[in-house]
Amino acid sequence: MILETPELDLSYVELAAKLALEFGADFIKTCTGRRGGCTPLVAQVLAELLAAWSHENNGKVRGLKLSGGIREPGQAEGYLDIVRTALGDGFVHPATFSFGKPLLGA
Repeated sequence: MILETPELDLSYVELAAKLALEFGADFIKTCTGRRGGCTPLVAQVLAELLAAWSHENNGKVRGLKLSGGIREPGQAEGYLDIVRTALGDGFVHPATFSFGKPLLGA
C-alpha cells in the first residue's frame, strides 16, 4: 500500500498506515517519490507503528519500503538505523524491508 506520505500530515500518515495494516496490506510504502520524499520522521513513525502492530497481532510481520529521496548510502544508513532501532536487525531483510530504488547509480 503506497501512502504518499509527503501529502499527509504526520497524524494522517499514522492513521493511513494503521488502516492499511487493518485491511491486510503486506507492505507499507512511503510514497512514489513524485510528490516529495520520505523523511526520517516518517520512517520512524512507520517503523514504530509496525513494531507496535506486530506486538498487538501475535508477532505478525508486515513489510516497509522507504521510497522517495533516499539516494546516497549515507542517507540509507540513517534510515537503516531508524528501522533497526524500532524493529530489530532481523527486520532488515529483503522479505520485509527495502528502499525505493537501488543506491549508487539509481
